[in-house]
Amino acid sequence: MKPAVRRQGLLLVGLAMVYTVAIKPADSKPITPASDGTGTIVTPDGDRFDIHSGSLSQDGANLFHSFDKFGLDANQVANFLSLPNIRNILGRVVGGDVSIINGLIQVTGGNSNLFLMNPAGIVFGQNALLNVPADFTATTATGIGFNNGWFRAFGSNQYSNFVGNPNGFRFDGSQPGVIVNAGNLTVAQGHNLNLIGGTVLSSGSLVAPGGSITVTAVPGTSLVRLSQEGQLLSLEIEPLTDSEGNLLAITPQMLPQLLTNGGVVEATGVTASDVNANVGDVVANQVTAGTVTLSAERNLKLIPVGEQGVVPQLITTGDLNLLAGDTVLVRDNQTYPFLAHAGRNLYIRGNDGIDILALNHLSQTPFVSGGNLSLVSDGKISRDAHFTSGGNISILKLSGELANFSSLYDPIDIAVGDFSADGYRGPAYKVQAGGSIIFEGDITITDPDANYADAAPDTDEFLLGNFNALILRAGDDITITGKTITSNSKGDGGPIILEAGGNISTGSLEALSTGTTPGKGGDISLNAGGNISVTNFIRTWSHTNGGGDINLEAVGDISITNCSSFCIESFGENSLGTSVGDSGNVSLISRQGAINASGITINASTGGSGKPGNITLEAQNDITISNLWSRGESQNAGTPGNVTVISRAGGIDLSGGFIDVNGSSGSSNSKGGDVTIGAFDDIITGEIKAQGELGGGDITIISAGGDIDTSAATLSAFSANGDGGSISLMAEKDILTATIESSTGQTFMGNPVNGNSGDITITSKSGGIDTSAGFLDSRTNNGTAGSIRLTAQKDIITNAIASLLYQGATGTSGDISLTSKAGSITTSGTLDSGITFGIGGSITLKAQNNITTNNIYTRAPNNGLGDSGDISITSMTGSINTTGGIISTVSDNGKGGAITIEADSDITTADILSNGSQGSGDIKLTSNDGNIDTTAGTLDSSSDNGKGGAISLDAAEEIDTGAINSSSTNSTGGAIDLTARRNITINEALTFGSSSGKGGGALTINALGVIELLGDIAPGGADIIGGNQIPLGILLVPPGTSFDTEGGDFSLVFGSNFNFNNTPITDLSLPPGTRINTSGGSVSLVFASNIALNNSSVFTGGGDFSLISTKAIALDGLIDTDGGNITIAGNSISGTRGILDSSSITSAGG
Repeated sequence: MKPAVRRQGLLLVGLAMVYTVAIKPADSKPITPASDGTGTIVTPDGDRFDIHSGSLSQDGANLFHSFDKFGLDANQVANFLSLPNIRNILGRVVGGDVSIINGLIQVTGGNSNLFLMNPAGIVFGQNALLNVPADFTATTATGIGFNNGWFRAFGSNQYSNFVGNPNGFRFDGSQPGVIVNAGNLTVAQGHNLNLIGGTVLSSGSLVAPGGSITVTAVPGTSLVRLSQEGQLLSLEIEPLTDSEGNLLAITPQMLPQLLTNGGVVEATGVTASDVNANVGDVVANQVTAGTVTLSAERNLKLIPVGEQGVVPQLITTGDLNLLAGDTVLVRDNQTYPFLAHAGRNLYIRGNDGIDILALNHLSQTPFVSGGNLSLVSDGKISRDAHFTSGGNISILKLSGELANFSSLYDPIDIAVGDFSADGYRGPAYKVQAGGSIIFEGDITITDPDANYADAAPDTDEFLLGNFNALILRAGDDITITGKTITSNSKGDGGPIILEAGGNISTGSLEALSTGTTPGKGGDISLNAGGNISVTNFIRTWSHTNGGGDINLEAVGDISITNCSSFCIESFGENSLGTSVGDSGNVSLISRQGAINASGITINASTGGSGKPGNITLEAQNDITISNLWSRGESQNAGTPGNVTVISRAGGIDLSGGFIDVNGSSGSSNSKGGDVTIGAFDDIITGEIKAQGELGGGDITIISAGGDIDTSAATLSAFSANGDGGSISLMAEKDILTATIESSTGQTFMGNPVNGNSGDITITSKSGGIDTSAGFLDSRTNNGTAGSIRLTAQKDIITNAIASLLYQGATGTSGDISLTSKAGSITTSGTLDSGITFGIGGSITLKAQNNITTNNIYTRAPNNGLGDSGDISITSMTGSINTTGGIISTVSDNGKGGAITIEADSDITTADILSNGSQGSGDIKLTSNDGNIDTTAGTLDSSSDNGKGGAISLDAAEEIDTGAINSSSTNSTGGAIDLTARRNITINEALTFGSSSGKGGGALTINALGVIELLGDIAPGGADIIGGNQIPLGILLVPPGTSFDTEGGDFSLVFGSNFNFNNTPITDLSLPPGTRINTSGGSVSLVFASNIALNNSSVFTGGGDFSLISTKAIALDGLIDTDGGNITIAGNSISGTRGILDSSSITSAGG
């Protein structure tokens, strides 16, 4: 059965025979022909030996020679004579001696290729030279093949049959002979140079300008095939047998034995101690050609020969192939650099391994290819050198799959094209590619690159020399499928720098400081001209210090996926109790794309005493992210970083989590960080916390063209022991919120808090505002509460709003302002800007359409000493309804604030209270085109010790009131002014003036329609005036009604009828029992109708009495002025009862 074939790039097949090689010293006849019938003649001419005759092939193109021995001393010449028609000259050495050639081999007379075959071995000394017009091949084969048979090294041959070009070499022995070259072997331009043996050592130079050089070490019992003229195609191993199937062997001396021969040592200058080469190895040195193939059956050793010998330098204008069945070994030394420079492709293949160490001369790049550069092995690939390729760099297995590689000291790769490998482990590493960079496995950086320890700062070399750095730069894509680790247990984690003109796709990235030696996490930077995609986490933190910066910047999209925990993390930890470092900043910037990190947490916090880092996300299009944390997690942590999220043309979705820039819990010197969110389109957030015990951070959210929705959770800039942060929301369209708090604490560690709460500003340019899912809170203790302003084009809907001081605190409450430019306002919760000690804030509601409110407070209750703020409610074209609660500017021990309500349409209220013990605020209700209805409550501007506030109701239609009180206990009361174009109905008591007799503002009623008095009127010394602006229409007074002004004037001017018992009559007639008592005030009754005092009484207590009518006057009642003047004027006057106690009486009438 024929054994299987194993391909290695050359073709090997075995034969069988045995011989033993001897080495003889040189003599006076270094070249002698063999007496075997070949016909070779050697003619000496001084130091030149002309070689001629021999045997020709049938076609005359091939000339064969046979030598018993073949060698040259220095200055000797072996001159092969040729003819123009001879294409190939082939010589064999059959004597069993190694050929030691230390002179010149030349071919004259024709452009023939020269083949020299000696199975015993061939040695080219230091003086060896070639002067051949075509190809030269030296081999230790036992046969050279032709189509019609083999030119054998031993025995007879049928030379005439060997027609055509040689096509192979056979090696019958198990250990083919050695070739050593210490000379300078050069062939002519465009021709080829081949050294083919069992072991090849070339410590000299091989030169084939524009041609190819093949140096091959082959195993025994093998065949090397040539597919075309002078070109090595493949090497196949297939054991050959003799006619009986037996494997035979020849045993030439191996290299270690050969290098103990004095003649060899003298000729080459190489001893056995200078080189460690075994059977099947190739050792090459200086090689220059168009194309070079160095192929070893076992090891290819590109190493200095001798302790400080010349280092291999392999230079080609074409391809350079370095091949080994076992290992390719490369070394330089301190004296000479190693060079493997290929004009085209550089192919390095060691089946079992590649071991490269060439770092002594960093000013020269050892491995350079104009085309592709490939390193191929199924074993360990160790690369300590710099590589530059004009094409692609590939690290491969024999199967063509990508392979892992490692380094001990310093690898750097530069490729004009692509770079690809499976994984890497070793010191700091840099790849620069004009195309793509691909790693399908893991990258682990173990140490800095000591060769650059002294490099200048701010350079790549400095990073490589001082940190576990990874630097990858690609003109196209970067792909890392596995994980990347630049961590360090002995100090700082190394930086990770990925820069691509195209996309970046990575697995996890980790730059940690993991040991007890102080160090910080390394910086991680990704910059892509396309998209960035990170699968799994990005982490840079330290057990003993801070984290590094994380920066991701892409022209296209940025996506973070397949990570369920802290996915992007720059963290300063204190797990060893020694952390004092800051966390790094985290930045994700997409210049033209989107950021998608749904379900992802970005953490720039610190667990020690350092400062948390900033977090910045910027994109042209949408941003989706869950959690953003920059907080201090220990009591002595620094101020948290700021969070900024900006989408220039898209929306932002933060609904899956929360933003936390809280100061550390329990720390008295920590502030909250600032949060800024801006987008062109919609913004959706979850919880945002910018809290700090020393101060809250500011929160700003702006949507230039869309909605804002924070209704899922709270926005908080709370401060436990300092100033609350400000919160601002601005959108082109609708805004929906839950709770928003910018408040401060009341007490901290048992002590009152002195701080100001922050402002809350919400603005919708063309939409509405709805805060009903929570409340707005800007409370403070001893300080100034922040103002709360809501401005919208459309409707505003709120729940509770508080800009006030805690109970017992001293300070100033903030203003509350709600403005709807083209919509309505509905407040379902209490609006409160109250105080205890200090000044209350004002509350202003202004809408184009309807306003509906719950409680509105600017009060100072519970024995408060502060002055309450004003309340203003204005509807430009709609109605106002405050029956859902109380409107109160009450101050228990201070001044009450003014209350102004104005609507184009109806006004409907419940309680409206502006009381202040030191003075009450005015109450003014104006309906420009509708009714006023206050029957659901009381209008109360009374005061204990100060002046009562004025109360004014002005309606284009009707007024319907409940109780109204503008009185003062110890001062003057406020005026009450009721004006309606139609009817006025007063359902309950009107109380005004002063209960201590100090009077005050008058009661003034003006109406064109019916005035119906259904409650008591208690002027408290104030005037009662009716019709001073508009002559009264119909006045409905129940029988027994008492008008007791207690010193104030009483004045009625009617242009229509006076009624009693709800029955209008044409003439004026006071109902029976009607009593007017001014206690010193004047009484003036002016009518355009008949007047009758029907069993009624008027007591002025010294004030004047005036009764004027354009018609008849009938006096059937009591008029007592107690000395005051009485004036009665009418068309006619009659009387049935008396006038008592007047100083003078003037009458005019018929």
